[in-house]
Parts: sequence; C-alpha cells; structure tokens
Amino acid sequence: MRVRVAVVGFFCLLAGMTASAEVRPVSEAERAAVQFAADYLHRGPEALLDKLAAASPLRSLPAPTIPLEIETRLGPPAGAEWELVTVVQALQDKAAAFQISYPSGLDETLFFELVEEGGAWKIADLRIMAMPSARPPLFPAAAPVRPQPDHAPRLAADRIAAWSALVAVLLAGAALFLMRRHGVLGRLMYAASLAVVVAAGAMALTRGERIAVTATAESVAQSASSQPSLAPLLDMRRALAAGGADFATNLAGKPQGGLAGDVARLWRAQWDLNQMKLAEVKRTLDSFPAPSEVPLVEVLRARLALVENKPETAVVAYQNAINAGPGRDSLWQEMTQALLAGGFDEMAKKNLTRLIEVGSREPAVYYARASLASTAEELDAELRKAWDLRPVGRDQLVQSGMLWSLVRKRKDAFINLSDPHEPRFASPATARRSIDVPPGAASRVSGDYLHLSIGSGQLSVPGGAALAPAGAEQVGADEWRRLAEERALQDVAALLESPPAAASYMQPALRQRITQSAQALALRNRWADVVKLTDEVSPKSEFVPTSLFFLRAEALQRMKRHDDAKRLLLDLANSPTLMRKRDAYSLEALAEMLSSFDVHDGAIRIFERARRIRPSPYHDVRITQISMDQKLARQYETYSTPNFEIHYPNELPSGLAIALGRVLEGELARLQSWIPVPDFKPVVVNVVWWQDFKSIYTGSEDILGFYNGKITLPLAGIYDFHPRIVALVTHELAHAMIAQATNDHAPRWFHEGVAQRVSMVEYHANAFNMYDDEKLFAVSVLDPVLRSSRDPDMIGAAYIVSQTVIRFIEARYGPQGIRKLLASYAGGGTAMDAIADLAGQGVGEFNAAFRQWGQAERRVFENTIPVRYDASGEQTLTRPRGGEAPPARQRGTMGGGTFYPRKRGGAKP
Repeated sequence: MRVRVAVVGFFCLLAGMTASAEVRPVSEAERAAVQFAADYLHRGPEALLDKLAAASPLRSLPAPTIPLEIETRLGPPAGAEWELVTVVQALQDKAAAFQISYPSGLDETLFFELVEEGGAWKIADLRIMAMPSARPPLFPAAAPVRPQPDHAPRLAADRIAAWSALVAVLLAGAALFLMRRHGVLGRLMYAASLAVVVAAGAMALTRGERIAVTATAESVAQSASSQPSLAPLLDMRRALAAGGADFATNLAGKPQGGLAGDVARLWRAQWDLNQMKLAEVKRTLDSFPAPSEVPLVEVLRARLALVENKPETAVVAYQNAINAGPGRDSLWQEMTQALLAGGFDEMAKKNLTRLIEVGSREPAVYYARASLASTAEELDAELRKAWDLRPVGRDQLVQSGMLWSLVRKRKDAFINLSDPHEPRFASPATARRSIDVPPGAASRVSGDYLHLSIGSGQLSVPGGAALAPAGAEQVGADEWRRLAEERALQDVAALLESPPAAASYMQPALRQRITQSAQALALRNRWADVVKLTDEVSPKSEFVPTSLFFLRAEALQRMKRHDDAKRLLLDLANSPTLMRKRDAYSLEALAEMLSSFDVHDGAIRIFERARRIRPSPYHDVRITQISMDQKLARQYETYSTPNFEIHYPNELPSGLAIALGRVLEGELARLQSWIPVPDFKPVVVNVVWWQDFKSIYTGSEDILGFYNGKITLPLAGIYDFHPRIVALVTHELAHAMIAQATNDHAPRWFHEGVAQRVSMVEYHANAFNMYDDEKLFAVSVLDPVLRSSRDPDMIGAAYIVSQTVIRFIEARYGPQGIRKLLASYAGGGTAMDAIADLAGQGVGEFNAAFRQWGQAERRVFENTIPVRYDASGEQTLTRPRGGEAPPARQRGTMGGGTFYPRKRGGAKP
C-alpha cells in the first residue's frame, strides 16, 4: 500500500503548484467575475455583452448570435447555483472559475478569462470543461519573439515531455493494478514509472507551469476569425440543465463535427452516465485521445471508472484532468473523494494539504484539516481559520468530536457552547470592496462567506465578505444548513419521480443534493421516501456514501421491513468496496447496526476488522458486550408478562422476574399520563449481575441501566424493589415508551430529560443550582454532547440540563407541553422545530426564556413518591451469587444513570 500511495502521490506533486499556507483573498479579477456572475443571474446573457474585451473571440460571431453563445456556455440562470472556486495563484489575476450546479443536478465548471482594458476588467473568453484546454497563450509575457531555429528544440522538448507523461501515467496505472496481485512485478513497474516521471518532470520544469498559460492579445485576435460557435447547442444545454427527460434521444440536427459536435457528444455522455448507459458512455469517451486535452473527457473517465469499481483508473484520469488545467481547488476536492473511495487514505490527506497550499477558500477544507490536528495548538489554529471563513452550527462541531480540548476546558475559547443563540458575526473586511448587487437580491454574510440569492439563482463566494453590499444581513452559523435543507426538500419531488441511479453519485453536486435530501427526509420521519430515494443504490457501488446505506437500512427498519434492512447490512458487510476503503468509522457504524439486529457474530467480525485498521479500546469493549448479548440470548431463562419478556440468569429462581414484571406493568400504567402509548409493543428486558454489567457493559458505577431497543438492568439478585431501585426500571421503561410514541424519532435530550423527570426519587438536580451560566449548555448542543462526547463531566452536565429543560417546559406549558412535543416528534418534526412549534418562537428565544426562568428557580427539585412496590418500605437486597448489588443511591452526574452505546451512522440509540 505504501508503494502504491507513493506512485499516486508523486503524480499529484508533478503538476507544479504555487504553495501558499494562507487563505488567498479574492483577487480584483475574481471580484470582477463575481460581479459578472451576479449580473448574469439577474439579467441573463445580455448583461455580459458590453463586458466582452475588444479582442474577445466571442465578438467575431454575428451580433445576434453572441447572447445565444454566452447562454450556451454558461447555462440558463434559472435555478442555477454558482460558487466561486479558487484557481491556482498563477491565474488569480487572469481568470476566475465557478462551479455550477443546474436544477437537473448536472454540474459544470466555468472559466472567465479576463483582461484589463481602460482601467476596467473585461471578458477575454468564456470556457467550459467540454472545450479543450490546449490553446494559444492568453496573456503575453513582454518578451521578444525568438527566431524560428530556437523554437524547434523547445517544441521537441514539449512533445517528449508530453509523451513521457503519457507513458508515465500508463505505467502508473499498471503498477496500481499489479500491486494488488503481483507485488514484485508491481514494484518493478513502479520503478519504471518513477524514472519516466522524473524525466518528464524535468522537461515540464523547463517549460514552466503547464497550467499558467500566457499569450498575446494579437494571438487571440488572430484566432477570433476561426472561433467555433456552440450556439446551435442552446436548446440541448437548456434541456440538460432542466432535466426531467432524456434531453437528447438522438443528435439529429446537432453538429456532427468540430468543437460543437464534440461538446454535444460529451454532454450526451454526461447525461448517459447518470442513466447508467455505461456502454454508450465508454464508446463516446473512447473516441477521444487518451489522455485528452478536454478536461470533461478525463473527468467523465474518472467517474465512469468509479461506477465500474476501478478506483486506480479513476485516480489516473483525475490526474490527467488536473494536468489539462486550468488548476482550481474544486477538481482536487473531487479527486480527494476518489482517493478515499479507493482506499488511498494517505494520498487523500496529501491532497488535502495541497488544497491548503494553493490557498483554497473552501471552509470544508480547513474543517477537515482541523479534524486531523494532532495537538491542541494545531486544532486551535486550523479550527479558527475554518470558523472565520464560515462558521457552522455548534452542534455539528460538537458531533465531530473536535472541540473537547478547545472549548470546554478553556476560558478563552472562541466558540461558546452556552450562548442561547448561534454565533452571528461577519469578517472585519465585510463590504470594503462591494460589488453592485442586483435589485431584489438577498445578501447574507457569515464570517468571510458571502451568499447572494438572485431570483431563483444562488451565488456563493467563499472568502467573499469584502464583496458584500453595505447592509448585508449577518446570519447565524446554522443559516447555511437551514437553506441547504430547504433546497434539499425542494429537490425531493424531482428525485422521487426518478430515483437516482448509482452513477448519479459520481457528480459531486448531485451527490451532495441526494444525500442532503435523504438526511432532510430522515429528520422529518419520512422513511418511506428515504426508501424510495435510495432504491437504486447497491453496496457494490463505489462512490455512494456509506452513510446513505445506513440511512436506507434504518428507513427499511422503520418501515417494518426488517429482513430487507438486515440483508442490506449483510451485503454491505461482505462488500469489498467497504473493506478496501479502510474506513474504521464506517465499520464501527456497520457493526453497531448489525448488533441492533442481533447479528452477533457478524458484528464481532466487523469490529475486529475496524480494530485492525485503527485499534481502539472501544472495539474491545463492544466485542465483549456483544458476546454478553449472545449469552443473554442463549443461556438465560425467560418470564413473560402481557407487555414484557424478561430474560434472567438461569441460576436464579423465578421470583425476581415475577417481582420485576409487576413493577414494569405498574410503571407502564403510571407513565401513560406522561407518555401516552395506547398500543405499546412488548419489550425485551435483560437482567444481568451488577458485576457483569459494570465490568462488561459500562466500566463505571455511574451507569445503572441502558436501553438500545431492549432494556438492560443490573438487577440480578434483587427481589424487593425500593423506590430508588424502581427509578432505574422507570428510567429505561420511559425510553422504550418514548421510542414507541415517536417512532423512535425523539432527540436524545428529550429522552433523557423526560426519563429523569418521571423517575420516582425524592430529589432531582437543578442545572441552575450546579453550573455557572457560561458552563450551562445551550439546548441546541445537548443532543450532540449526549451522542458524541467521551467526557463524563460533559455528559453528566447534559443530563442535568436536559432534565431542567423538561422542568421549565412543565412549568411554562403544563403537562400538555411534553405531550405536544411527543406528538410533534411523532409527526416528523425535527428536534428544534418541535420546540419552536411549542414555544411559538425560535430556539434561541426559547433558550433565553429558559435562562431567565432558571435565574429565579435555583432550588433542588423535590418529588413525591406516588407508588411503592417494596413490601416493607425498606430496601431488601438478596445476593445469592454474582457479588454486590448496584448502588441504591441516585447517580447525580448521570441523572439517574442511563447508558447508550455510542451511536454511529444511524444505529438505534
């Protein structure tokens, strides 16, 4: 593997980038291009007519044709989403690039080639991926023309370098293939490719940066007379952008030759790839040279290779696309995803480093970099850079696990988890270089990120706050996710009409839209739609996000299609694709889901695979726990009541199960007034010895029970149930009832808050009595802390705050407040939407009201005990075997002591 990564790594380093450790600001040329893009989204192609340079080849076309030519290249403005991407430093004053996503989900990369005329920026040309990159120099270096004899060696060297690079690519591809099967032969091939690469690299260096092309204005003018027109393809471009039907069943009436003919065939291939017409795509691509000077040819070759599960071939094709240029960060990001899909983890990290060196303005690059930080200082620096570029919701950061050392234990942390509202700030440079925003456009700024809504189009400018108009709205850190969810839900109807095939996931923009739509549907309990949306995916598909399979498995389970869900997970477990990716995180999630289906042996095997990739004590713990689950399934006695199936150690008499059954049935009846579940489905209850529970499941005395679809309690040897013991039973039973009442859709904080509130103990902790205001978690971060934190103090605080929030809801809205939230979650309301519906205000305002109430309510909460199940009023413990009983006291740090195995990728809590 190390040799294979080294081969690909060397190719990636060959392209000759100008390094920069800092985020590069938007250049004046790029600022002008953003203005052009905004005008185009507002007024269409007519907005750019007077922006064309005098020597632009577009001016050589007949005047009525020019607007048609512009729209054909840029695509229709309606519904398009444009985003400025970062070009290499050599081009920052000569060009700007935009990644465009059309309503159909197909994508385009557009290049504005720019020149200054009379003190203003003008458009020298508009180029798209389907056009060849090789062309005469655009912007000349002021140097005398050399005599012809001096050109001959230079041209020969160029040819040699080009052919050497081709040979090197082919040798590298062979080396990547052979490395899996014949290690020695693969290494020999690698050595040969390395020698050729060194020679090609030397020649490439003699001719300068391949991607920093320059030329004279005269040469542009000379080529203008032969400028090919793409305008005959306008109706094809419009249909391509709109989608919804096969826009080109044949090419009748379309140009068959020249540039327009090539573009038409490539657009057809792009559509065919989405329709999984792989043979047609391959025939089209085979008609172009290999490697090709047309970037779209190589990008489509890479995507086709991924569909065919050939990641090594995809990597080589992406590198060819990068070599063709022009260089921009969006293509490196797409290649990084291909590297990860193929198991080239180390090379993916190097690609990420390269994105930073080029000065990428994409915030996700720096968040990813922060997640790889090895020290608190490095984390601080990288996270601050990402946060300043574009803050994200605090719950996302908490869930990512990157904040513990930075936020909770430092007084000077720049991210506050206690503030009732999401952070809302703008870069100090905001509006210093404002563009003219079209009338009616909505301008939003967060950090250094600018977003413009222009009619039905969207324009995003990472690092572009300086370009915002004066008075642009500063929005909260979670605004972008809200907008993305809104757009994702708008996409649902079209996606469900024709569920996307596996090839659709090869296009980054479309893959993101599909994934966001699936997540938005899941958040709203629309599981039938999740199933339909993902009907065409298969675990054999190379580039379908693993998280989508987990969402589909959960959706199938929610639809009572348990066998289908189980079969999907088993297929995924046997997929060589997942194994090759060496993704320990996904393997852990898969093992958890298999465990939830009682596939114990399979779950253990997957955990063992994850342990070989990235050893962790967590794997050992879970393997031991699952082994105990097997024992519970095979070696325990069973006692059934109308609503519970109790499994208990076979060395104990049945009196324990009978007494516990009486408590469970009694508490089920009592809790119906809190958590109405009229059609309660029977639940399995596992009873284990305290010593086994503590050593195998929890490793702690602070955890006294858990619910993960079954209730597990360390009550072996107990026959008389004192209220403090009953409280443990009630707590876990409440989880089971909430899960059934809401179709398992309630957030974790609500689970924990209600489960503590209904437990029969004399006192409950009050968060306002225990924590200073700056350490009191905001409601919006409670769920990620409870799901993701490994810090017991943070978890304990989240338990207490959750229970205190339930007290506030009870005080402000009465008992019906809890029932209203239950109904909202059952109806598909998200965690925060349900609160907003209850309170009639935003979550931030609800949080502020909670704080205000708490300042006057600092007493410990007192409870009455409505029911007693013990015979004498005193706790009686019997220990025939198995050591001590569980502590009879309430564990304040865990709010009554409930434990959830870590949740990953949609596994049941």
